[in-house]
Amino acid sequence: MDTQELLFAAAELSLPGFERSGSPAPEISEPATVIEIMVAFKVGITPTADDLSAAFDEGLGLLSRVLTAYALATKDPVRPPARESLPVMVPMARRTVDGDDQGYPGSLGLFMVSAGSLRSTFMPEISEETWQSIATVFENDDYEFEDYVVHRLAASRALDRDGDYRASVLASATSAEALLDGLLLHLLWHEAVPPEEAASHFADLRPGVLGRSRALLAPRIGGDWSASGAGSVANWLRDTAGVRHRVIHGAHVPTRQEAQASYTAVTGLEQSLIKWLSAGKARGRYPLTVFGMLGRAGMESRGLFSKTFQQKLDAWTGVASPGRLFRRWKSSVGDQRAQDHSEVAPPTVTGASVLLCRRVDGSTYWIAYDSASGYACEIESRSGDVPRAAWESARKLLAELDDAAPSGVVSIELQDLSGGVASGPWQLPYRLIPNGQLMFDGSDAL
Repeated sequence: MDTQELLFAAAELSLPGFERSGSPAPEISEPATVIEIMVAFKVGITPTADDLSAAFDEGLGLLSRVLTAYALATKDPVRPPARESLPVMVPMARRTVDGDDQGYPGSLGLFMVSAGSLRSTFMPEISEETWQSIATVFENDDYEFEDYVVHRLAASRALDRDGDYRASVLASATSAEALLDGLLLHLLWHEAVPPEEAASHFADLRPGVLGRSRALLAPRIGGDWSASGAGSVANWLRDTAGVRHRVIHGAHVPTRQEAQASYTAVTGLEQSLIKWLSAGKARGRYPLTVFGMLGRAGMESRGLFSKTFQQKLDAWTGVASPGRLFRRWKSSVGDQRAQDHSEVAPPTVTGASVLLCRRVDGSTYWIAYDSASGYACEIESRSGDVPRAAWESARKLLAELDDAAPSGVVSIELQDLSGGVASGPWQLPYRLIPNGQLMFDGSDAL
């Protein structure tokens, strides 16, 4: 029995005179609590749809207080109700109360709770074109601004489907910071800045995302970065970052209006960043970033996709997907930042994977890769310690890869081996492991 069916079955059993014509009330096989919200209007006043909606919200607020009291007393973390988490429609009755006469059953009908609930009830049809897009994103793993989009969608879901306004505000704030920092990182990658240098821009946490954006983003793309007024940055600071600060540091419980304004400010910020990036010198200097944010369809709709750009894109993607390269580069920046801020344990050869690598000149060397920290280092030759079968298998595979690796540079992870004695400093893997390229121009190739 789904939630909607359970609701009406419970109503038939508990509300006098309520029944659906032509169908007997089904049995309820699971525990259910029926809450009746009653609002009194004076005789002669006909409530409007807005009056009923406001009364419903007031009733939900009282119910939330009851459930909060229950949670505090029992330590059972129940979730307060919200319009968006309720069924699309609930039973409603209008009746006249006169003394002891409660007026049952009254005029029975339905109350539309939330249009947002319809999305949970009716799934949209997925076209063949959409299925193809899903497959492309899944297989390529090259969605440059995935962090931003995922958190923005989480904010939308919490707002319109779950009615969790606190979660929506926090997700909106997270998405905005992911957008601003993600855009800055993409620009730095486009400038062929090494990951270690890019991470240094995040070493000082005191300026925060706004200070960092003003210092590093604004000179590159322009725009209005004023903290006051009605600009997109000011709106984000007030409606998103400001409300998030109150939620985190003041235990503020945001309203739906605040959560909606928080989300709207983020989408407005996104549109402003696209506008600034797509204008003038920034577009010519960072074409891959424009493409990463807009995609081909977005560029074409703005008249930005030309034959010249297509030729450049073909040349770049002839090496590897720019999106995939950027995601690798960004991951390396994240590993460097984690080490800079001591957020992860220092790398160690204990338990590290062992890789046999070959240079262009045919010489081989050994690498230990610590996946926990994301760092690698050269280790002393292990050929004498490797079981003969594993060594022969690696040599055979190296020979088979000769034709498949025109550069002559390959790396093979030897299974069931770990550790070693470090013979060099720990570094980000792209500096040691062949085919770990991060830059679209090949400037970091070994």
